[in-house]
Amino acid sequence: MDPVEAGDWLVGRPQQLVFLTGLDPNNKESHSALVSTFGVRTPDRPPLNLRLVTGELDLPQKSEKKGGKGILRRDWPLKYIERVPALIVLFLDLDWDHSSWLEKKTEAESKCASLRASAGQASRIAVVLLQQRSVPTSGDDPLATERAHELCQICHLTPRQLFVVPMLGDLTGYVSKLESAFHELAQGFYQQKLKTIRARSIPNNSPSLVVRQLFKLAFLSELRQDTHTAYRNYRLAYEQCKDHVESWEGIDIFEWRSVVGLLNYKICELCFLHNMAVEAINQMRRHQAVFFAGPAGVYPTPALANIELQLWNAKQCWHFAQLFEQAVVNGLTALATLNPGTQLDLAASLYSAVNKSILALKKSNPVTKPYPVPDPMAAIQNTVFFGQRPWRIGYDGLAPANVEEDAVTAILHRLVVNYEGVISLLNAAMAQFKKYGCFRMYRKGIIEKAEVYYQSGDLTRALQLWVAVAREGIPPAVRKDILQKAISAAYCMASIKDYLWCCVQLMPSQPLAEEGFRAVLHSRVPPPPFAASEVTPAQMSQYQNSWATVLAERRYFNIQASRLDMFVTVQASFLETNPVQLDAKVPVRVCLTSRAVHPVSLSAVVVGCDVERRRRVPPLSENAPLLQASRNGVVLEPNASTSVVIMLDLSTAQLQKGQTLWISRVCLELGDRHSKMFGQLEFNLDFPPISSPIRVKPELGSSALRYIGIQLAIVYTIGGF
Repeated sequence: MDPVEAGDWLVGRPQQLVFLTGLDPNNKESHSALVSTFGVRTPDRPPLNLRLVTGELDLPQKSEKKGGKGILRRDWPLKYIERVPALIVLFLDLDWDHSSWLEKKTEAESKCASLRASAGQASRIAVVLLQQRSVPTSGDDPLATERAHELCQICHLTPRQLFVVPMLGDLTGYVSKLESAFHELAQGFYQQKLKTIRARSIPNNSPSLVVRQLFKLAFLSELRQDTHTAYRNYRLAYEQCKDHVESWEGIDIFEWRSVVGLLNYKICELCFLHNMAVEAINQMRRHQAVFFAGPAGVYPTPALANIELQLWNAKQCWHFAQLFEQAVVNGLTALATLNPGTQLDLAASLYSAVNKSILALKKSNPVTKPYPVPDPMAAIQNTVFFGQRPWRIGYDGLAPANVEEDAVTAILHRLVVNYEGVISLLNAAMAQFKKYGCFRMYRKGIIEKAEVYYQSGDLTRALQLWVAVAREGIPPAVRKDILQKAISAAYCMASIKDYLWCCVQLMPSQPLAEEGFRAVLHSRVPPPPFAASEVTPAQMSQYQNSWATVLAERRYFNIQASRLDMFVTVQASFLETNPVQLDAKVPVRVCLTSRAVHPVSLSAVVVGCDVERRRRVPPLSENAPLLQASRNGVVLEPNASTSVVIMLDLSTAQLQKGQTLWISRVCLELGDRHSKMFGQLEFNLDFPPISSPIRVKPELGSSALRYIGIQLAIVYTIGGF
């Protein structure tokens, strides 16, 4: 079961709720202009949530407090964000010299009394007079002063609660002043609420009541825009939870954990707001150290409790990453070692662990009962307290045994492996790593993404990602691990080229890879590169049938081996170092060093030469070299070097004096061209492997042959480290 989200109110800074009544923008043009001006919200304006109310006000009244054993009520923050205004503003069309002043004054008194009767939560009242003039009356006007005093007396207002707006003037300036005044009046409402909560007597031996009171003080302080006091109270509430973690009741751990997550979110949010990014990061680290390791609990079952803990951990990382990213948008400078991608990557890892736990649970404890009716999870969005179990609404302890059993059944039915969620987190993490130049972490994300695709059954994407990473310059141990995963995917797909591409690199260290390599060359089904227990017998039979179908047809493969660390290393050079004639026959020495366990038979070794070095990325086998020659029937002995001399007949190529001939390619042919299986390992000498430098070895000869002049003896070594 996913952790219950707090709601949309948690995102963004809380704003002071102000109700505007008495305006009719649909029928009065001046009212419409005023409402439009109020609607223009800029960052420098006071944090007000101005809500236009038409008709009768329906405000929540104080009610008898219901009992309950929970910690924080879900609807308490919403009460002050959506339902209980800090200020109610009554707008009246009334000039000081109105002909029916007494009648209008009585009407204003009646409306203010009605508003006070409706506002049972001590909301402040203000009155704004909309007058048909371009500038307000001066303070020396006796009529305005007298009637303003009358209006304040009869409506029980202070002079600070009565305002005048000339509707024929520039409304922007007057609206800005009104909003500042509204903000000041709203501050008084929240200050009074804070005094009331502080005056309540709370026993110190009740952690839930202490946490509840501190949370209320913190949230109201936020609404009052006193964020430093809010931060202090949120931290005190968090410390209360941390100090009493050992005393949490087993059936209430999920609820406590939900509250802790909410408090940690607010603490980190305010740290970023106060430009204390390092403290926010340290708080998250402390949070992970204390709460991520447990206790998981045993309710509703030990396995489900562990899954819920892992889900909660992942959510905590995701929420912190969102806060971190928002702080970066607001101007914070992130680093390669400290950026939101780290938390997103951790969230993806935790979510992957959740998927594995769900699969293991479904395998060990398959659901045989139908989904219960009535649904014990129906009220999941209408719980009374944060983290409350929906089937325990109305119960202080456990629900009846049959309800608890139905709840477990419902949760097991709802458990779904979510590979898309992990992919989404990894994509977000990789975007951050790429943004901040964390290329190792970016490659790590690719590897993890491939594993998720493999687990979800999308073998094609998994193999593509693994192969892409394995081609890069990564440590040998990491490459070996990736190749082992890639060969498993290639085997499941019955992809001959990808399977052999992995085999030729794994052969020096894994005899099973060499066995598979030989089996494919002889058109036999290769042995699986993984344990038979990892798949079902039906899956194994399917894989073998796919291989049999593929190998029954004639196949050709070509592997570009120049940048691979594989079982054979290739060196090639001319044995002639002096300029030669155009019709000469020149010997080329090819030295092949095999690291295979058994002898490897090559049907031919082909050497290609070009007049100029043609760099190809990647090298293209269809671009035939200008001149080539071959040697058939070469056997590579295990852990030994085999030298082959191949004669090049220069008269068969159109060469000119002064040109330089280069060894551009060596191709090792496997199998018979007329058999079912034939392939080539192609080494492009223009592209030595990443980790294999060009070595100068004059004793072997030269990689270039010139007709006029002197050329240094340079040897290219490719195919190994």
